[in-house]
Amino acid sequence: MNFLAHFLLAKNTSESRVGNFLGDFVKGTPESLTDKYPQEIIAGIIMHRKVDVFTDSHASFHAGKLLLNPARRRFAGIVLDIFTDHFLAMHWNRYSDLSLSEYNTEIYDSLKAHWKLLPEDAKKVGKWMCEDEWFEKYASIDGIEKALIGMSRRKPNFEPIADSIIDFKASYDDFQIHSQTLLKDAINHFDRSAE
Repeated sequence: MNFLAHFLLAKNTSESRVGNFLGDFVKGTPESLTDKYPQEIIAGIIMHRKVDVFTDSHASFHAGKLLLNPARRRFAGIVLDIFTDHFLAMHWNRYSDLSLSEYNTEIYDSLKAHWKLLPEDAKKVGKWMCEDEWFEKYASIDGIEKALIGMSRRKPNFEPIADSIIDFKASYDDFQIHSQTLLKDAINHFDRSAE
């Protein structure tokens, strides 16, 4: 899952959202994080990791991976996460009473409330993500293409990620089916596991 899906799956608290965001930026065991973060943020980091394990082992993830050009399949985890955020943003009103713009503001407020705890790279991404309104841009194919291009520039070997827009357009309906199935199952799984 990419940022928007991780935020959606988090508990409806600032700490859980921040922890789910930090899952991409913080390494180490939960015990090693106790001096740096409150327990609920650590629980969010753990949840982020569990969501990643769940999605990477899901049948819809594997089906989506096969729709990618073989040269790009090694980036399936990154690419399919971005695709899932596209379909989530496109159908956002199914998941929230807030508009994406209002939700973006809520997320930014959550991050700012814990700004001092964020590593520098998380601050940069959080600021760009919220100020540039990535979530709203995810709802368009152009927005997803820009996200893929941006991701492809992070490291020299990430260059093929940009070309996955070709696969996305060629198998759009199939990616949508797999992404929505995965998202529905993740929501059901993590709602049940929270009880």
